[in-house]
Amino acid sequence: MLAGELSREQVLPAAFPFLSVPGHQRMRTALRQLAPAAVVAVADHWEPILEDPDLTFPSTTVPTSIGTHFATGDSIRLTTTGATHQGTGVNLSVRLGDDEPRLVLCAHLDSKATTPGAFDNAAAVATLLALTELGHLDDLPVELVLFNGEDHFDGCGEVAWLAATDLAAVTGAVNVDGVGLAGQGLSLAALSCPPSLETQLSGWLADRTGWFPAEPWFDSDHAIFAMRGIPTVAITSQEVHALLGGLAHTAADTLDVLDLDVLDQLAGDLPGLLALVAEQRC
Repeated sequence: MLAGELSREQVLPAAFPFLSVPGHQRMRTALRQLAPAAVVAVADHWEPILEDPDLTFPSTTVPTSIGTHFATGDSIRLTTTGATHQGTGVNLSVRLGDDEPRLVLCAHLDSKATTPGAFDNAAAVATLLALTELGHLDDLPVELVLFNGEDHFDGCGEVAWLAATDLAAVTGAVNVDGVGLAGQGLSLAALSCPPSLETQLSGWLADRTGWFPAEPWFDSDHAIFAMRGIPTVAITSQEVHALLGGLAHTAADTLDVLDLDVLDQLAGDLPGLLALVAEQRC
């Protein structure tokens, strides 16, 4: 059983391609050496503490309301239904307007098997597809990328797209993830942006109602651009990180949680935001 500090956060899988945490490496090594029959993590974290196909024993995460009743010597019966399968990563993208240099406008189209995935992340994908269909991006140097794999351990689509892309031609990125929640506005975070662009973005936010500044966050597709020094904008719902636990990756993430007026506002504002980010290349 893992509890306390050992289950404070999700342990990154060994195959995660973008980040390796030494403490997580030690945890995985220790668990492999122990060769347990199963691992039960006790945590109220919104994601499973262990989700790693390289750890061949079964595992599950239970809330503290259940785990606090376990004691040394107890016997429990654990039934899991997980499986691993070999696959090939693929990714869909389309270029609009001038081919190079260009911006990347992205959202991830995958979701967990445990959820309909309305706010995470069908709402963003639908908004970007609507903008494209209506021609509102035609005059911008944009590559529309629908990432496959953001919600899964190995980022398979991100890896495939990166392998096929010359990032020297990408001058900026705007990522949309987790938008349209009823009762929530839209938030914008700037990452790896020059001071001049940060100033412009602050002014852009100040001129709009329903938009709020946010601190930089990294747990989505925009991180692959920001970590390479590419000016990046991350858009999500206001206060989204406080709401993830009871919604993201659960059966509750249905169309009922969405406010279409918020998505309408996002669609109306995105072309202007993209034009602002595009100007910083000059």
